[in-house]
Amino acid sequence: MEGQTRTNLNYLEQLYKFHHQQGHPVFKIPRLDKRPMDLFQLKKEVAARGGYHKVKKKHTHTHTSNAALERDNPWSKVEL
Repeated sequence: MEGQTRTNLNYLEQLYKFHHQQGHPVFKIPRLDKRPMDLFQLKKEVAARGGYHKVKKKHTHTHTSNAALERDNPWSKVEL
């Protein structure tokens, strides 16, 4: 398995475990504009733009999420 894919899967596993422990298990792949969202790529885009608080303060949510969707998304090949 490629290193980036392994990193992505580890991140998603930790995220899903966290939500499960909080009592809110995730059963579906998140979608934005009917396209599957790669949460690890979104995390990287937010970090590259200075973090959550800067993205929120500058109101660049749309640009950030669109940039994450434009990257090579491993979920785009998954049929649900």
